[in-house]
Amino acid sequence: MHEELVSVNAELRYITVELMKIASQRDISFEEVAREYVDNVYFLDKAIKKGQVVEEGMPRKLAAKGRH
Repeated sequence: MHEELVSVNAELRYITVELMKIASQRDISFEEVAREYVDNVYFLDKAIKKGQVVEEGMPRKLAAKGRH
């Protein structure tokens, strides 16, 4: 249980750093990028659960380097 918690915390730190980088590159708030990330996670989760192959609309927003 402790090792699992450590692993989860490490993943969250990694995701946080990456989202902070994206927010900086896009010159928007961390909150906006985090909200977009969470929205996309739920969108993908629903698509997977429905067994859909998602081509259109995924990702709904692309948080790529250099994109503003």
